[in-house]
Amino acid sequence: MNNNVVNYFNSISISQGIMSERSDKAMHLGSCFSPDSNYVIAGSQDGHLHIWAVDTGNKIAVLEGNHPSPIGCVAFNPKYMMLASSCTNAAFWIPNLEELQVQS
Repeated sequence: MNNNVVNYFNSISISQGIMSERSDKAMHLGSCFSPDSNYVIAGSQDGHLHIWAVDTGNKIAVLEGNHPSPIGCVAFNPKYMMLASSCTNAAFWIPNLEELQVQS
């Protein structure tokens, strides 16, 4: 994160995209790609996780967790559908498969 912008680079096509999330302070905020590389998940200083689609750069979701401080670590489990985020506490994000089937 530089100048309040999350930058990502595609090393195959050498393209650059910009997705922004404002930060009032210079601080380390965690981010990662989803295992399929279709999404970027980034923590924020207000304790939320923001999710962008890589192909469009559009923000598609904001996850509200129980993080009382900035999220400094975000990691996706490459084998299972689980995301972990942490600040002074940790959260494990596991999708509710029943809700996913209803929305489909």
